[in-house]
Amino acid sequence: MPDPIATPNRRLPNLQLTIHMKTKSTTLLAALGLGLAASASAQTVIRITGSTAGRNATYENILTILDGERYATTGTSLSSSTSSQAIFRGNLGVGGPDVIIKATWSGSAAGVRDVMQGNNVNFLPNSVIPVSGATFSVAAGTEAGVPDIALSDVFQDSTPYTSTPLTDVPTFVIPFVWVANDGAPAGLSNMTPDLAENLLGNGIVSLATFTGNAADEQTEVFATGRDPESGTRIATTTEAGLGAFATVTQFEIRTTSGDEITGHRKFPAGTYALGNNGYTSGGTVAGQLARKSTAMGGYYVSYLGLSDFNNTALPGGAKSLTWCGVPYSVANARSGAYTFWSYLHMFYGNLSAPVQDVADTLSAQMIATPGTSGLEIGLMRASRIGDGAVIGQDFSSSPVAEVP
Repeated sequence: MPDPIATPNRRLPNLQLTIHMKTKSTTLLAALGLGLAASASAQTVIRITGSTAGRNATYENILTILDGERYATTGTSLSSSTSSQAIFRGNLGVGGPDVIIKATWSGSAAGVRDVMQGNNVNFLPNSVIPVSGATFSVAAGTEAGVPDIALSDVFQDSTPYTSTPLTDVPTFVIPFVWVANDGAPAGLSNMTPDLAENLLGNGIVSLATFTGNAADEQTEVFATGRDPESGTRIATTTEAGLGAFATVTQFEIRTTSGDEITGHRKFPAGTYALGNNGYTSGGTVAGQLARKSTAMGGYYVSYLGLSDFNNTALPGGAKSLTWCGVPYSVANARSGAYTFWSYLHMFYGNLSAPVQDVADTLSAQMIATPGTSGLEIGLMRASRIGDGAVIGQDFSSSPVAEVP
């Protein structure tokens, strides 16, 4: 894995830049090279795809960089697990150029593939943009377009799509959590690399594997989760030591009754081996984990980005597990005590000047203000040079002298 600091195509926006909500000045925009006077009359369309774990943070920051924005989404809100497509229109800063930003989320590796290969992806059409304000629960769009940007919570080298290196802009740290579904017992509380390998490798383990209690031996814990194109899954399997392309066994929820899971099956064989497929959205996984599973005689465990956990799974009764005995917290992640996290990367190829302007503005805003989904890279004491790599630490501001 190459050192990302030394990789030639790694673009570093100004980390000192801070853009405040609705206070963008023409001076700041000019500093970003936007050339407002020259481009104000032209409309720029930019298409974004990739990581569902980075979806909410991207939406939050799009709203920040656009002035007079109006938007539509397939979700009941932008933070909803069903907001898999959205479209925004506004000015890039006060008095700036007219911009339309379209987003469709398919997973990190899928996004890298589609940007690198120039594949068409379905987006919402311009016709759903409201005259003012926001429109929710619009029908999924089928307007074909090649995405300009992929947001990915893994390095390009962790995906199968590496033949053409893309420009890589790390924006912020995105934490992940292991999650047990609603109703899981108190003893189902911790995940380790060995437990993860056992659970994901077999698809089913005894609850006693987690609790050490002989009375739990006949109660089962089932694995569910994301498809192989998901960066969240790649981040999970690399962190657990299984590798980016690990084959797993996961269950698909098939029937429910109210808030209760009543039936499942291993994800069917097809493009992938039996059980090795998964859901295309972290929001879908989070919604399933917000259900009880008494009828199944067991419980479900999976992995989620922090936003999907906080917005969907946690309100539905699911709970996070500690990772190697350490709970997620901002302080634990920043110090390196909690290691289940990755960087959210912005990947792109050759962009036209107006699209590059939007990309630079959005990436700078995401670096400065990750929102509720992430942690600022500049405040991290921990770092890593690849997905699942050993954590490096920098506490140089408080050096401890060695004593001979």
